[in-house]
Amino acid sequence: MNWTTHPSIRTVTRAQRAAWTNKVLARDRHCQIRGPHCTGLATEADHIRNVAEGGNELDLANGQGACHNCHGEKTQDEATRGKNRWKRQPEPHPGLR
Repeated sequence: MNWTTHPSIRTVTRAQRAAWTNKVLARDRHCQIRGPHCTGLATEADHIRNVAEGGNELDLANGQGACHNCHGEKTQDEATRGKNRWKRQPEPHPGLR
């Protein structure tokens, strides 16, 4: 998926996003990621499959509660994957076959 096939304008309002966050945090009181620096208490709502990779933004099944540390680490990993998708793949040398 690239910029020509992925919509760049979101249609979700702040109120819809806040309602989704509240429902996820009401359901998941403990961090679902459980990374190495986990604090245990879910304070943020996280998309299991991020929206940029095709995850549904308002689907509760695509949401999970996460602590600040785990959410930050997961988001950083997703950002790195996104940045690497745009890198040009090296081409083989024309003289080497």
